[in-house]
Amino acid sequence: MRNGVQGRMDTLTLRFDGAPSIAAARKAMRAGSRVDIELPLETHHALYRHLNPDASGGPDEEIDADDGAELLERIATVAGLGELGTLAPALKAGGYRVELSGPDPVLSLLPPAKRAKATAAARRAAGRSARRPSRASRGAPARRRSAAPRSRPRRARRS
Repeated sequence: MRNGVQGRMDTLTLRFDGAPSIAAARKAMRAGSRVDIELPLETHHALYRHLNPDASGGPDEEIDADDGAELLERIATVAGLGELGTLAPALKAGGYRVELSGPDPVLSLLPPAKRAKATAAARRAAGRSARRPSRASRGAPARRRSAAPRSRPRRARRS
């Protein structure tokens, strides 16, 4: 890791340090990469209380939130994290989703393709098929093929 930036194949991991990390995140999002931003540890409790106002705080304040740009805008209202809100337009334009996990708060910006792969991997890990269930298993009627002849005859292939 160099200067708080660590890169894996399609993932950029940053430590939040204001404008430089926002610029790096924006550049990675333009390339379609996943971005993981490690937030300062001292923001954990404020994030937990802000996202779970009715919860009683305990020693294991686990943060697990997933949403779109709206979640990022809520996170940006926490003191010291305001600059994150400037990423919201890029998130909306790119179809990114936001995940926040903790106790060591990590903000993950997931592009649409990465979300689909992550969902398939989660299904496999849970013992379910990674494929979408069939129409019949979802209670939908099976598709029927028409017995009517085609509107134009098929051409014979030349040998």
